[in-house]
Amino acid sequence: YLEQCSKEDLDDAFRVKECTYRKVFETEFNLSFGHPKSDTCSTCDANSADEEHVINYHAAFDALRSDREKAKNLENIAFLTIDLQQTMPLPRLSTSKAFYMRQMWLYNFGLHIVTKEVDKALFCTWTEDQASRGSSEILSCLLTALEVEESLRNKDHLVIWSDSCSGQNKNFLLICLYQYLVHKRQFKTIDHKFPEVGHTYLDSDRDFGRIEKNLRKHQNIYSPEEYREIIVKSSRKNKVIDMTHHFRDTNTLMTNMKLYNRKKDMGNSQVHFRDHIKWLRVDEYGYYQFKTCYDEFTPFRKVNIFHSLKSVPKLEEEVSIRRLQRKTGSIKEAKLENLREQLQFIPEHHRWWYIQILNELQ
Repeated sequence: YLEQCSKEDLDDAFRVKECTYRKVFETEFNLSFGHPKSDTCSTCDANSADEEHVINYHAAFDALRSDREKAKNLENIAFLTIDLQQTMPLPRLSTSKAFYMRQMWLYNFGLHIVTKEVDKALFCTWTEDQASRGSSEILSCLLTALEVEESLRNKDHLVIWSDSCSGQNKNFLLICLYQYLVHKRQFKTIDHKFPEVGHTYLDSDRDFGRIEKNLRKHQNIYSPEEYREIIVKSSRKNKVIDMTHHFRDTNTLMTNMKLYNRKKDMGNSQVHFRDHIKWLRVDEYGYYQFKTCYDEFTPFRKVNIFHSLKSVPKLEEEVSIRRLQRKTGSIKEAKLENLREQLQFIPEHHRWWYIQILNELQ
């Protein structure tokens, strides 16, 4: 518009402002302006997306939609998307001095659950001093969700979608968990699928978007309880779990299950676990299957993960994953020092919580 005005040498008095331009086109025409995009695919942004990349992300989207619809219509299937939200600072302060200081993190692990009965979000929250945010914590959150969420009981088939972060979602510890759940007959089949890298927008991301929109209405936040209240109020379907007493000891899970992270499949081909796998399946003890695509008719490749290839070990029915009795998180001294400096900006009725953590970690 401005270029056209310049070509016609129109005086500034005859040029409308951008706000007027937008108002006319959005109210008097069937036109609209798109919002700036964020978290976009680096491959696509660089204009280097090859045909396989484009095919894969379309196939992943179709498979995700199909899995969600099956869960809505069939009694025996539960559909989950899982992800960690961007870390949230404690305390969250409006004062300019706090901008240059380190804050403690609150972690929020989101699960979006779809079954024939429900379509809801569940969030597991904890602070940096309690635990880290690795595969062990993700395992603990999944186990806790399966324990407390009634809609996930009495299902034969669990379908999980997540991004391919190897430190959290795509690792052998999660396969050990699925082995444990199948062995305990909690599910007959567990599928875990991973969207094409750069195109991992899942149901959980929409849930996080609602939370972040609500967070913008709050200037200062001093406690985990305030964050949890904001999360619950972001949608009537939201439920929050405080993970303080729910973390599990996963150090012995692989040993107790008598499993081994073997790097070759039963055809003696190398397994490129982190890079190429799009679909994992566990439906029997001692084996997992995988595909490098989303096609239902492509055969799975199978991996034997028994600790010994020569004999099938007898697994005790009493295998369990015990709860941890102590905190496993840590905070660096530089951050602790910054927290001490920020105590002056925290109301007295919230300050005790920070003092307690500082005393525990000093």
